[in-house]
Amino acid sequence: MVLNLSNMGLKGYMAPELGNLSYLAELDLSNNNFHGKIPNELRGLHRLKLLNLSYNGFSGDIPPWIGDLSELQHLGLQSNSFGGSVPIEVGQLHQLKTLNIAINELSGRIPVEVFNISSLEVLILAGNWFSGEISKAIGDLPKLKVVDLRLNQLSGMIPREIGNLTNLRELYISQNSMEEEGQSKTHTNTLATLGYIAPEYGSKGIISTRGDVYSYGILMLEMFTRKKPTDDMFTTELNLKGWVTNLMPHATEIVDSNLLQEEGQQIDDIITYSSTILELALNCCADLPEARINMIDVVASLNKIKMAFMQKTRARTM
Repeated sequence: MVLNLSNMGLKGYMAPELGNLSYLAELDLSNNNFHGKIPNELRGLHRLKLLNLSYNGFSGDIPPWIGDLSELQHLGLQSNSFGGSVPIEVGQLHQLKTLNIAINELSGRIPVEVFNISSLEVLILAGNWFSGEISKAIGDLPKLKVVDLRLNQLSGMIPREIGNLTNLRELYISQNSMEEEGQSKTHTNTLATLGYIAPEYGSKGIISTRGDVYSYGILMLEMFTRKKPTDDMFTTELNLKGWVTNLMPHATEIVDSNLLQEEGQQIDDIITYSSTILELALNCCADLPEARINMIDVVASLNKIKMAFMQKTRARTM
């Protein structure tokens, strides 16, 4: 049994009655305007294989009972306002393949229990406030293909055990405070060439908060275009930032088509506000550090855009 209500313009709190759908295998509420906490009633959905609550306004802690959903294979909680630490019970999800909790307000250490999930293939924790070191146990995840830890406060050495991940295809760790023995200069130069970190960091080794703003801008471009700087379409002559800049007057050619599923006035609003966010992202990615907007203004601008969009959505439904 599958329930897909993604991109429906729904708002309010998640109905606790969803927890009565005991035969539910997939629950997708992504790209809506839900807020509040995840209802505890969902803990009874033991057959659930996919839970996607991404791109909403959910808040509070990630509930520890999430570890009771023993059949879960894909957990998507990215782009919400979840806070606190990641519950160690996540380590009980022994069939989990994808864990995406990027762009939230999560903090503390990454639980070592996460690295006990031997089935894990995709681990995306970018854009939070995680601190401390990466556990050496990350090298014990034989199926891991993608690791994204960008834009956190991680420190210490990059564990050599990452070299044990023979299936690893993508590794993103920029904009943390980690060190890599003997390879840091080459690594940062490569990332800068691909467009992940600020030019001054890769070429001169200059680290500053303005560099963080640059990376945040690239992350916003990725989110709204669903393209990565490493995609085959990009080369040394044309990167993600340049591609968006060139097409900027034509937002419908840039924005991820999954965001453009509505009709009428709502699709016009989505295009308008997406264009505004893309312009903000490009301001974050200015080549000169002093030309970049500061992070306080970035957050304030995003909040204003969110409030304006929500007010328009409410006005249409009244």
